[in-house]
Parts: sequence; C-alpha cells; structure tokens
Amino acid sequence: MRIAIWVVRVCFILALIMGVLFWTGNYTYMPRAVDTHRLLGLIVTIALWVIAGILMTSKPGNRGNAIGAFVWGIVLLIVGFTQDSFVIGPGNVVTKIVHALLGIGAIGLSEMMNARHKRD
Repeated sequence: MRIAIWVVRVCFILALIMGVLFWTGNYTYMPRAVDTHRLLGLIVTIALWVIAGILMTSKPGNRGNAIGAFVWGIVLLIVGFTQDSFVIGPGNVVTKIVHALLGIGAIGLSEMMNARHKRD
C-alpha cells in the first residue's frame, strides 16, 4: 500500500505539472510530452486500482469504495485518452477541466482509501 500511494502522489504531481504546461502552451519544446503525460496518468490509474484492490481484499466492508475507484479509473482513462476528439475548439476547455477534476479526484480517492486502510 505504501509504495502504491507514493507512486500515485509522485506521478500525479508530474502529470499535473505537465498538464499545466499544456494549458499554458509551454510544452512545444518537450518531445513526446503528451505521451509522457498519458503514461503518467496510466500509472496513476493502475496504482489507484492496486490501492483499491488491497483495500477490498484486506479490509471487509470497503467493497463499494474499491468498485468506485475502479470505475473512476476507467472514466479517467477514457476521458484522458479521448479528450481531444470530444469537442474541437473552445468547447474543449470544458473537457480538459473535467479531465483535470477526474485526476484530482483520483488522488483524493487514493488518499482516502490509504487513510481508511491505516485506520481500519
């Protein structure tokens, strides 16, 4: 659990920094930046699922939280990998905001499940 939560924390911060760079237009000097950002998001999601799996199997009564985390991760990946094809133009900002909020929610879920695992 300890390794997974730190993987989530570190990869989330790096992905968040890269996301801010994308929004401000400062990523053009970084080759393959989008691919790196996607890889970090995938790692965050897998670590979220690992945390959810640990919580579900080690602490009875947390199945709902774990299932919610699995669904959250799937939605995060779908939105993250397809956000450029949802809406083209200024309306795409809404999709990017939703994606950012889903990422922030993933770190929140991870921290919540980690705290629950420590407490129970």
